[in-house]
Amino acid sequence: MLVTSIVVIAFCILVSALFSVSETAMTGLSKPFLLQKQHKGSKLAKLTNKMLKDPNSLITSLLIGNNIANIFCATFIADLATKYYGETTNLFVISLATTAIVLIFAEILPKTLAFTNINNIALWMSPFVYISVRILQPVVIIFLKINHFFLKYIFRYKNVNNNVLASVDNLRGAIEMLHRQEESHGIITQEKAMLHSVLDLNELMVADILNHRKNVVCVDSQDSKENILEKLINCPYTRVPVFKDKPENIIGVLNVKDVFKELIKNNNLDILSLLKKPYFIPESTEALDLLMVFRDKQERLALVVDEYGSFMGILTLGDILEEITGELQSREQENQVHIETYLDSYVVPGDLTIRDLNRKMNLKLPDEDFTTVAGLILYETGKIPNVGNIFILHGFKFEILEKRRHQLVKIKITPQK
Repeated sequence: MLVTSIVVIAFCILVSALFSVSETAMTGLSKPFLLQKQHKGSKLAKLTNKMLKDPNSLITSLLIGNNIANIFCATFIADLATKYYGETTNLFVISLATTAIVLIFAEILPKTLAFTNINNIALWMSPFVYISVRILQPVVIIFLKINHFFLKYIFRYKNVNNNVLASVDNLRGAIEMLHRQEESHGIITQEKAMLHSVLDLNELMVADILNHRKNVVCVDSQDSKENILEKLINCPYTRVPVFKDKPENIIGVLNVKDVFKELIKNNNLDILSLLKKPYFIPESTEALDLLMVFRDKQERLALVVDEYGSFMGILTLGDILEEITGELQSREQENQVHIETYLDSYVVPGDLTIRDLNRKMNLKLPDEDFTTVAGLILYETGKIPNVGNIFILHGFKFEILEKRRHQLVKIKITPQK
């Protein structure tokens, strides 16, 4: 009888330990590791992923199984002590001994072991967990309904689905951890910036990164063939918008390479016959959505319009890629965007975007309500400043060095100590 009781108690501790290991492994399992194993054909990974689709039932089953095993263990220990030491046995001593045994052998030790190889242990334990979930399913349903009742009517809990946001935050956190672990390697810093930029694409609007119409190279459809060709030869871009009557009235886009290819075959070619239909998008379009459109429609250039249909500027595939990789300049474009760096200050063009300035100089200036350095000054001051005006904004001194009409052309930025 003694041997039987000891075997039953040992079995309860073993079952409780298995539930503890499973709970720790399933809650700490790496999702990327699981997906990688599943793609390689692992049946255990597939089974584990299937169970994780309903985490509430999974965790509830493990908790119920663990507690049932612990209760049975405590009951058999108390019964064994009563039989062999009599009714006068100190219940406090029995409870203390039972708690110590359960904590050490069914909780602390199994969970500590689970952390040593959490991903593989989760896969090994998946058959045991799956069988437990199936057996305990009727009990789990009852407990989940009770839990739902208390959450909804007692605690007034509102179930807000933030899974996507939580996933993005987890990714950002993982990127930061990687950066801190490999901080001494410069390439890790570049990778971190690129990964953050990919996650930011979903929050970035076309209006934030477009090339303003005043900087866009356009061709007049009513100009002579010679003038059009000269402009295309001197143009550093492969696609050029074509307008009629006024620059805001875009009627098509010319591919410079196509023009010169066809000219080789036919010197009397009508250049405007190669016009391609322009692709218009509203300025409120998200950069990520436009990137998907570029991929699906095989487009490379979009013309941006405001809510009234007025032409605001252009955005190319290269512009979006630059938001991820940083600036990609051709030799012809190297001198177009420049930041003059001095000992304790920077001189920048007013139309330089805040995002580019932050990325190049490792600053953290806000860009939620404005796009360019000039826009920041106009927004914060509420006026058009004059040459020589100085403003202290966000921990930096901004000095207006050059102004053309109402446009701030050159600005000096000095960090405040």
